[in-house]
Amino acid sequence: MSPLQGITTRRLAEMAGTTERRFRALASRSAAHYRRRTHRSKGGKERILKIPSPELMRVQRSLLRNLLDQRLKPHPAAACVRGRGAVWMMRRHMGHPFLLSLDVRDFFPSVSRSLVSERLARLGLRDAKLLSSLLTVGNELPQGAPTSVAIGDIVLYPLDCRIEGLARSEGLVYSRYVDDLAISGGSRIRDRFQGVVARFATEEGWGLNEKGRLAGPGERHKVLGAIVNAQPTVPVAYGKVRSYLRQIERGRVKPTSKEWSRVKSQVAWIVHVNPAKRAALGALLDRAMAATREKEPQPSSDR
Repeated sequence: MSPLQGITTRRLAEMAGTTERRFRALASRSAAHYRRRTHRSKGGKERILKIPSPELMRVQRSLLRNLLDQRLKPHPAAACVRGRGAVWMMRRHMGHPFLLSLDVRDFFPSVSRSLVSERLARLGLRDAKLLSSLLTVGNELPQGAPTSVAIGDIVLYPLDCRIEGLARSEGLVYSRYVDDLAISGGSRIRDRFQGVVARFATEEGWGLNEKGRLAGPGERHKVLGAIVNAQPTVPVAYGKVRSYLRQIERGRVKPTSKEWSRVKSQVAWIVHVNPAKRAALGALLDRAMAATREKEPQPSSDR
């Protein structure tokens, strides 16, 4: 039995925590429930996010929890899922002599409403068209909706199967984090390998960016912004954060509460990727915070 077979629109609405009438209304006017926001990633890349309204966000999160996560299993090579994550993917490619890095071109805009509907219908969902209207906007997958990564895993599943099969036949390891692909191993990745992967992508309806890179022994192997030759580490981010904290410690910078929140998040990310940095970076963060408190004006003692 297909994983979504037998689910009615009424049942979808119940999973979404709303009424069938409101569910249909949201799907019919989904574009009115989004706002645009610019986001800069840890690597400095700027993206335009489409953020759902609080109501639509709540509905999508309920669908993610009660439908997509419960009924559908992403490919074993997919990293951006519960129980895996970026560091899991980094460690899968750690210490291999060869690494091929690729990414899907314009992934989120390339996922059309009709493609989502088609894949959901193949999984047995009777009213796939209605649900796809609720999960897409402007005929694309919104980068900013909580359901978009899970839907991305669904539409990329056939490509994952083909690349993973090819990699396994060559004794290589394949994984994917949203639209970032990595293939690594101890044997040389032949020059034709990238061409075969690109052909697979084209046949499945995707394009790959031409900036794919094959790194060999003695070169830096990068996965999701981390260096994974020996163990995952993020030297650029570490250097920038360390320099910034030292400036705070020396009184040259006075961060706002928002800037403090951002730098603490960056510290947490760095030590998550490379726990060996925890002691040194944690101590520097403590000293910077202490220096800021020392420079704060003390309350007047006048009575």
